[in-house]
Amino acid sequence: MGVQIVEGNVLDAPDYYIVHQVNNCGIMGGGLALQVRNRFPGLFEDYQAFCLRWSFEEKKKRGFIHLFETEKKDHVIVGVFGQNGLGRNKNYTDYEALEAGLISVATLCNACEKTAALPFGIGCGLAGGDWKTVYPIIKRTFIESNATIYRLPSPRVGESDRWTRKIQG
Repeated sequence: MGVQIVEGNVLDAPDYYIVHQVNNCGIMGGGLALQVRNRFPGLFEDYQAFCLRWSFEEKKKRGFIHLFETEKKDHVIVGVFGQNGLGRNKNYTDYEALEAGLISVATLCNACEKTAALPFGIGCGLAGGDWKTVYPIIKRTFIESNATIYRLPSPRVGESDRWTRKIQG
């Protein structure tokens, strides 16, 4: 039980639940969200419709997550509503909302006896969150269930790795 960090792409994870953070605006225009949108047909339209049903405050209070079963039915993509707004150069990750959503995911994992895959730096890329805040949230949330954090391989020597340096501090 607990959290482990491995090298790999979260979108290729064998875990049943593939988790990523989503915003409250119904937009998947960059980062991992865009990769998820492009890889799983129908997910974006389903997510947009879901976004229109409730306000961000309602989603935050309830730990809302968006669930989308893949065509092969081998994974469920989980969008955690942890991002309030869009933009750059500021923190849009709402840590309370992220934690509430992750608690919902951990509860689901326990109930279904499944595991969750999360991207290294969830909420810390375009959403601007601080990994030093997010990682402890993940560790305490998944203390009684299994979660794997997938970290992309480091770039070759000499290539830019600005984002990884940002989230490592």
